Amino acid sequence: MALRPELTPPVARFYINELKMLPKPLKLYYFANCFRYERPQAGRYREFWQMGCELIGSKSPLADAEILNLAIEGLKSINMDFEVHIGHLGVLRGVFDEMGLDVETQNKIRHLIDKEDIGGLEKFLNEKIGEEKKDVIFKVLEYKGGREILEKVKEDLKDYPKAIEAVENLEEILDFVRYDYIINLGIARGLDYYTGMVFEIYGRKEGARQVCGGGRYDNLIETFGGEPTPAVGFAYGFDRIMLNIDDFEVEEEAILVIPVK
Repeated sequence: MALRPELTPPVARFYINELKMLPKPLKLYYFANCFRYERPQAGRYREFWQMGCELIGSKSPLADAEILNLAIEGLKSINMDFEVHIGHLGVLRGVFDEMGLDVETQNKIRHLIDKEDIGGLEKFLNEKIGEEKKDVIFKVLEYKGGREILEKVKEDLKDYPKAIEAVENLEEILDFVRYDYIINLGIARGLDYYTGMVFEIYGRKEGARQVCGGGRYDNLIETFGGEPTPAVGFAYGFDRIMLNIDDFEVEEEAILVIPVK
C-alpha cells in the first residue's frame, strides 16, 4: 500500500484490468491528488494535484503531436505565459546503446541529467566511460534551439544510427505541432518508463516553473503484465499552474431549490 506519487502507472493498470479489449486508440483524462515524500518548498507540496491525458494504443507520430498540441492548447486557453521544450530520449538511448552501456548505467546518467547535477554527471562519466564518450554525451545535452538544429544533430551523430532514427521520428512529430517550441535534447525526465518523445512546459514563476511534463512510454503497460502497447501522455501540475496565473474572480450564479409539498 502506498500514497500514489503520480497517475500514469495507475492508468496503465486500469487499462490492463478493464479497458484492454476496447477499440484503440483510447483517450483518457484524469484529475486527482498525488503525494511526494520530500521537504515542502515553493511549488513542491507534500500533497499536490495532477490533471492529465493519456492516449493508449497508437505509435503514430500523430498521437505524439496530438498530446503535445492538447497540452499547449490547455495553457493557452487560460492565457498563461509559458515556454515549451521538446526532446527525444531515443537520441541519448541510441548513443548509450552504441557505447554499450548497460541499463543501470543509462538510468543513472538520465537521473543525473534530470536533476541537472552536471558536476555529479561529469564525475560519474569520467569513472564509467572515459573522456571521448563523455564529450559525445555532453554534446547531445547542449543541443537546444529551433528545428534547424536537427540537421546538425544528424550530421554530428551520423555514427549512431539509432540516435538518427530518433531524430527522424521527432521531425515527423514536429510536422504536426502547431505552436512555438524549443528543441531541447537535454530533457531526460526523471521517470524510467519514458521511451521516445518527451516534453516539458515551463511557466515564468521561480520555484514553480515546470507546470507540465509528458512523453511516449511504449513499455509501461507490458511491464505491468499487459500486452506490448504503445502509449503517450502528459500531466499538468495544477498547483503550479495556479501559481503562474494572475488572480481571478469566479462568477457563480446560485440557484436556490425549495421542495414544496
